[in-house]
Amino acid sequence: MEKSIKLTSLNRKEALRYLGYKKNAPDERVEELMDECEELVLKTAVPRFIYKKLDFTVNEDGVAFKNTSMVLPGESIKKHLYKCDSAICMAVTISEGIDRQLRVLQLTDMAKAWCLTAWQV
Repeated sequence: MEKSIKLTSLNRKEALRYLGYKKNAPDERVEELMDECEELVLKTAVPRFIYKKLDFTVNEDGVAFKNTSMVLPGESIKKHLYKCDSAICMAVTISEGIDRQLRVLQLTDMAKAWCLTAWQV
C-alpha cells in the first residue's frame, strides 16, 4: 500500500539537536537558515511511504521474511521480534525534490545545505 502525506510543520527542536545544539541556543544566522530551510522543505517535500505486513521465521542468520530475500541479521532484531510471527516493513522518502535541492545547495551554499540535512532526519 503506497501513501502520500502533506507536511504542514517540522520539528525544529529535533533538527537543532541533529545539528549539535543540545542545550545551547543557535545564533541569529542559524535561526535564519532554519527558517529558510524549513520553508524550502515544506514547499518541496512530497513525502511518501509504503508498508506491508510480512510473516517471518527466525534462524541462525537472523530474521528471514517469508516470500522475500530480506534477512535482518543480529540478535537485537531477534529479541525485538520475540513472540511475534509477523512485522510491518516500511519504506519512507520525502522526495527526490529535496535531494535535488540538496545537491544544488552543496555547490552554491554549503551552510544552507548543512541546515537542510537537519530537516531530513
